[in-house]
Amino acid sequence: ELLPPSADDFDALNENISMSVIQFTAVAPVIEFHLFDHPYFQSTKEHLFRKRKKLSTVVPPPQSVSFMPKFALEIQCIDAKISRPIYTKRLIQTVCQLPDPPKHMFDACYANLSVKLIGFCSRLVLASGKQTTIILPFNATFNNKLIIDPEYWTNPETVHDEMEVQSDSITITATKPKAVLIGLILSKLAKMKSEDVIQYISNSSILIDAMKD
Repeated sequence: ELLPPSADDFDALNENISMSVIQFTAVAPVIEFHLFDHPYFQSTKEHLFRKRKKLSTVVPPPQSVSFMPKFALEIQCIDAKISRPIYTKRLIQTVCQLPDPPKHMFDACYANLSVKLIGFCSRLVLASGKQTTIILPFNATFNNKLIIDPEYWTNPETVHDEMEVQSDSITITATKPKAVLIGLILSKLAKMKSEDVIQYISNSSILIDAMKD
């Protein structure tokens, strides 16, 4: 059970509400998704502490495809901001019990996340010097407001979670072989195993087909 709000707390909060703000900005970041070209290795205590033994080196058979495709995400600029009040207990205890709290005090009871993307695009690299754009550059913004300590807000008209996404028109251009390659690359990220996909690409014409416009 909450204590009744005090006049001193109300006056102090009405004058100033301390906020914590985290700002993150990255200029021209590039994220590339590659197929694993070697078996996934996970270290264990047995591998770390056992006496080293000289092992014969096994040379893998050469691949018929010298270059594996990769999928890249590029952004001209990404700007993210997270803000929330520092002294949440006193703020929430005071504001949630007011019948008509001041707007700036009520708005401060939310944790806010805003992300702005400028020039977001993607490309599929099929060979050295051969690439194709999949998602044409566009701008987008994402905003999220999440109320702090929702169990104390009993008014059914109070919004607890609000999300807003805005973007320019998004244009995606891809042939079926290109879409299949992207799907293969992304689907193997969590499995940490790509030998079957590499074998499929090496023994099929999908890479050649994807290079056709």
